[in-house]
Amino acid sequence: MTNKPPLGDRKPEYGSDVVIDVLKALGVKYAALNPGATFRGLHDSVVNYGGDQDPQFILVNHEELAVAIAHGYAKASGNLGVAMVHDIVGLLHATNAIYGAYLDQAPVMIMGGTGPVATEKRRPWIDWIHTALVQGNAVRDFVKWDDQPSSVPAAIESVIRGYQLAMTGPQGPVYLCFDADVQEMPLGDMKVQIPDLTRMQPPSRQGGDPAALRAAAEMLVAAERPVIVADRIGDDPIAFQALIDLADLLGIAIINPVPNRGSILSFPATHPLDMMGNEKAVQQVADLLINLEVFDISPMITTYDHHAQARDDEFVKLNLPEGCKYIDISLRHLRWRSWSQDYGMLLPADLSITADVTLAVPQLLELCRELVAGREDIKARVAARTAELTALHDKTRAKWLVEAQSQAPESPLTPAWLAHELGEVVKDEDWVIANTGLDGWIKRLWKWEKPHQFVRTSGLGYGLGIAIGAALAHKGSGRLVIDIQPDGDMLFTPAGLWTAAHHEIPMLVVMYNNRSYFNDELHQESMALGRNRDPERKTIGIRIDDPAPDFAGLARSLGVHAEGPIEDPSLVREALARAVAYIKETGKPALVDVICQRRRY
Repeated sequence: MTNKPPLGDRKPEYGSDVVIDVLKALGVKYAALNPGATFRGLHDSVVNYGGDQDPQFILVNHEELAVAIAHGYAKASGNLGVAMVHDIVGLLHATNAIYGAYLDQAPVMIMGGTGPVATEKRRPWIDWIHTALVQGNAVRDFVKWDDQPSSVPAAIESVIRGYQLAMTGPQGPVYLCFDADVQEMPLGDMKVQIPDLTRMQPPSRQGGDPAALRAAAEMLVAAERPVIVADRIGDDPIAFQALIDLADLLGIAIINPVPNRGSILSFPATHPLDMMGNEKAVQQVADLLINLEVFDISPMITTYDHHAQARDDEFVKLNLPEGCKYIDISLRHLRWRSWSQDYGMLLPADLSITADVTLAVPQLLELCRELVAGREDIKARVAARTAELTALHDKTRAKWLVEAQSQAPESPLTPAWLAHELGEVVKDEDWVIANTGLDGWIKRLWKWEKPHQFVRTSGLGYGLGIAIGAALAHKGSGRLVIDIQPDGDMLFTPAGLWTAAHHEIPMLVVMYNNRSYFNDELHQESMALGRNRDPERKTIGIRIDDPAPDFAGLARSLGVHAEGPIEDPSLVREALARAVAYIKETGKPALVDVICQRRRY
């Protein structure tokens, strides 16, 4: 038997070995994949050249899950997430999750294979149907960049450039397609050198125009009732604290985007200036509104009539208070694309500043400190404003707690009571919410105060994958990662439960199971009412019932500890406590299926 050098001490022999060397040098820890023949060279290099370490394979059963796991890992860790997907068919399976990573500005590198592009090297039939010119066309409209390198040196450059682009703000996914011939090419005497990656890092974050930021600070200090709409501040702990200090300095009302569609935690929910639940009240009297990286702020400053669309009336109306100034601070102008019009309606701004808010907010704080130094008149005004907002905040949170407690006897459970009971179980844990539901009740009732406590999700079909990726990022940290998992979303990619079990990824999956794609029930009810039709038929084609899926049984069949379905509100807390104890004891995932009411509060 031939003695082989130990893994890690080998010299690269094939093109794909070099690609793995670059990933190792970039510090990539995991690569989520559904296996495919077009990247068999990369697969072999990860396993037999790289030793399945840095990156380590995370095996999934669908490409959408692979990208979603990379997405969740990237958002929770702040590092590059990597997914590998099979050529045309794998890439097409992955497209929804790639689009989700684009919307969420997640730094994900999707790696695939194709070809051989050289026709004389293709096997009959199979290599032809697995080759496209060029493959990146399928996702080019919603990735930051795609490439299909045709040589080993070009592959090195492609991976490094892809890393730089994915990690540069505004962040987003990139797609790299590796020719099978390049992957499997013997290096022989080819001299291949990976450049010094300390000199190949992403560029620094983009600060704002100093004059424009000073103008914004002057407007903020002069405002009688300023309001800030904040998003993505939680990406940076320093900026997170700077927003708290800025709010305290000037008595600013802070609100998250409405409707709250999975926004990251930008401000502590328990802070007295957090105005969740009072967004309209503070907006209606605002004389200055500042947008901090809310990509589409139109839901905040417009009103619309669900029924007007059916009547062909005016549908959306701008709704800023008379005389209210509007400042936009964001990188969103750098993301506008022709294909996906996710940027919302065109809105006027009194001051628009292109800047990374994680830099702009600390800069704005220092400017405001300079402007208020020694100004007793401003201090008095801030104190009065802060007292008014604090009273509103405290009254609202107290009301929410009473409302949740009043729903304790109801069966099936209300979202509020499920959030309450789960909160009681995990209140002493270092928890992370990696997929949120329950109609905002987690934030209303829990002490949601640290930026790492929430990993945002968006879209339908990859919430479970994002939660798994976040749990992977926190594995070994002692933190309890919680996935509030809607039933409809789970049914898109239930095989993710097998991945969590197989790789022993500790996480708590709590089914928010109302046996319906309930959001669409609301849409169909609105449509029927607008057309003077019967709203009682809104459930047809929407309810997930008859038969009702057995999510606990499904989870157990895939190796996950599970209980449920539970409808009795008196049984939920103990079931959740047992699941948490199991996770802490074994380091493995657990699921509790809870039946909830089909209504919103």
